[in-house]
Amino acid sequence: MRKVFYLAALALLTMGMVACDPTEDNNNGNNTNDSTPTNPTIPTTPTEGEWIDMGLESGVELLWRSCNLGAESPEQYGNYYAWGETQPKDVYGWSTYAWGSNYDALTKYCDNSEYGLNRYTDELDELEPADDAASVALGGDARMPSYADWNNLLRGTRVEWTTVNGVNGCMFISKTNGNCIFLPAMGYLSDEGGEPGVHRDSVWGFYWASVLVGHDCAGAYDLEFGSGIHNTYAFTRCYGLPIRAVRPAGKK
Repeated sequence: MRKVFYLAALALLTMGMVACDPTEDNNNGNNTNDSTPTNPTIPTTPTEGEWIDMGLESGVELLWRSCNLGAESPEQYGNYYAWGETQPKDVYGWSTYAWGSNYDALTKYCDNSEYGLNRYTDELDELEPADDAASVALGGDARMPSYADWNNLLRGTRVEWTTVNGVNGCMFISKTNGNCIFLPAMGYLSDEGGEPGVHRDSVWGFYWASVLVGHDCAGAYDLEFGSGIHNTYAFTRCYGLPIRAVRPAGKK
């Protein structure tokens, strides 16, 4: 039986709440300590503007969108998307997924034949622009963050659980220029397992990355956070998660 990604991720998060201090290295060196005060002031509002420079040292200067895809302000939830789909929908599960009817019947983004329909494989482990909801919705060079992009954000920011206009989430505050973005904790959508609807709303945040989890093709990487923990994990790709776009600086 294949690992169920969301259960594994939630188990890790639950353990993290008990065992991890937010300043502890919980991601192979990605969450680094610095001289930031233990309880500095949390900004009451995120930095204004459509695209925010977080001053990250990542090789490519990226701008982060100030709100979720489908939202008009930082605290609005916006839409949920299955990984590799470009439109929101009513039901999130394998029965409605565009790229396979089960975890072992995938028809795209599958480099392990054990997961492919009739042993199908391809060489795709990262979303093509046509299947990237951020690219399709915003055009230009906008895209979903990669696994590396999320980890660069974690390394380069102070992350604080807070509330903006009554909405729970995390404020990511740049260590270099002080700019900040707010990601609401809007949970995830799933119609699997007899419990349809939104799960972990206002308690946990889950945001897609554009990359598969190695040869475990039924899952893709994501950013996950709650009160006191934030890290990159993996999630079942037919479920509905929000998307926060990025784009290279100097381009639109």
